[in-house]
Amino acid sequence: MLSFIKKVLVFSLLMVTAFLLVKAYTIQYLPQNFYSVYANKLKMLSAIKAQRKIVLIGGSSVGFGISAKQIEHATGIKTINMGQGAGLGLLDARDYILNNITKNDIIIFSPEWAFYEKPSFTDAAVLDNFIHNNPEYGVIINRPTYVMQSALSAIYSYEFNNAGKKDKMRENLPPYVYNCINEYGDIISHCGLKRMWPKPYLINLKKFDLKKFLEAFSFVGNHNTLIVFPPTQQPLFKKYGADLQGVENTLRSHKLNVVNNVTDNVYPDSSFFDAEYHLTCEYRTIRTKNVINGIKKLLKY
Repeated sequence: MLSFIKKVLVFSLLMVTAFLLVKAYTIQYLPQNFYSVYANKLKMLSAIKAQRKIVLIGGSSVGFGISAKQIEHATGIKTINMGQGAGLGLLDARDYILNNITKNDIIIFSPEWAFYEKPSFTDAAVLDNFIHNNPEYGVIINRPTYVMQSALSAIYSYEFNNAGKKDKMRENLPPYVYNCINEYGDIISHCGLKRMWPKPYLINLKKFDLKKFLEAFSFVGNHNTLIVFPPTQQPLFKKYGADLQGVENTLRSHKLNVVNNVTDNVYPDSSFFDAEYHLTCEYRTIRTKNVINGIKKLLKY
């Protein structure tokens, strides 16, 4: 019996050792791309956990559309921009983020319209690629299965690319590159680049359920959470305006801290860099001033 237990322990030790060696060897072959920066932002947040801070939460509409640098300079409070991409979802790392926010902190919550309709929204391909290519993400949020997926992905990615085939997910084209943020977490890689015309998209808020929204984002009901509506193209507001304002009316009727109006966040197509929520750097500055004014009205700091 003791001999059997000894063999099991030795086998287990060998498996763990093999796993760590594979992880250490293959991690160098994992590509770092635009979304990889999200893992860095999580570490940046953890590093300032003890400080009083303002935390901007949302997808790329926050990364491109609100300036943490501007807010910190205006308020004197440490500010970090956690927005990177709506495709990553807002629930996967939610608990980790909230565990690094204290009762003295301020949350600026600005989810894209898709999250009002479906709080669990993700782009499966984006999230899967992020998990596979960023093993430290699994370590950061304590998901061992993510780390294992990353290790296996690294082996496959190494063999796939050595076979002379092109891995399209490794392509890094400006502004969607790894080095895309400043020290505050703001996405700045598009600043100075030629603007591309944004495409229209669908907004479906017929299924907006405040109860489900608050269950997913319970922090929204806290006194220190301020809601900012996402930047919205004028043609889309003309089409969906009644539904968008219906969401605003619902939030206000439940006494939630709404910083400004939906209409304050409606901009002409020329204000957007490329995708539906990505403001140009110039218009981000204008929008952030509006957000700062709203913060000052709602809070004393």
